[in-house]
Amino acid sequence: MRNKGLLFFTFIFVLFLQVYAFANSGSIKEAKAFEITSGFGEKESETTFDTSRTLTGRGLKGTEVKITVSVPNPEFDEKLPESEENAKEIIKETYEINIGALGFFSQDIDLLKGENIIKVNAEKGGVKYQFSYTINRKSLEIKQELEENNIILPGQIQAASGLKSKLEFTKVK
Repeated sequence: MRNKGLLFFTFIFVLFLQVYAFANSGSIKEAKAFEITSGFGEKESETTFDTSRTLTGRGLKGTEVKITVSVPNPEFDEKLPESEENAKEIIKETYEINIGALGFFSQDIDLLKGENIIKVNAEKGGVKYQFSYTINRKSLEIKQELEENNIILPGQIQAASGLKSKLEFTKVK
């Protein structure tokens, strides 16, 4: 009977030890209030043929995220002061997200043909985060023309006809 009590006490102790260790593995002060984890490349801009992009990230619960997709204003006059009528960019789409208890977010962003200026603004407790990224979306006709002319596009595995890849070796006699 004494062994069963000792075994039960050890089991309960180990069970609570794991919960306590998990709860203290990091504090809120150490966590980042906002971070984009995927959807944008390493550079400030890129070119794609895709019609949309999924932006994912993480942040503290209650962080408010606003994503805007803009295009350059062709009628912008640099000589005049910037105003609502004379803006550098025209906002085409706006997405608003409030990060929940799990701390993750995901948003599909529709891309227009041409230059898409994507601005991400996040705010939590008076602290603001801003990020800007440009995606230049090309038409599918350009992609088809490049493929028809055997031009290798980023992400393609097959080599163009008649070209040897770096992994092909010639046997020497």
